[in-house]
Amino acid sequence: VVTTYGASLLSLKYKGQEMTLNWDKLEDLVDQDKNPKYGATCGRVAGRISKAKFELNDDEYELEANNGPNCLHGGS
Repeated sequence: VVTTYGASLLSLKYKGQEMTLNWDKLEDLVDQDKNPKYGATCGRVAGRISKAKFELNDDEYELEANNGPNCLHGGS
């Protein structure tokens, strides 16, 4: 089970056993003091994109610069 709120993994069962840590309430999931990002999944990009832009099929795409002039992990 994956929530649409940040694509956090809420539940994963393997051979009938619960394998993930999760929260009963959304408020606890989003409370940064309670949740050390249990169930967090990678965003669109895991890494740094130089100068916050890239080219694909002759089109240039500009991204959010959130790490100096670079884009880190897909933005904020």
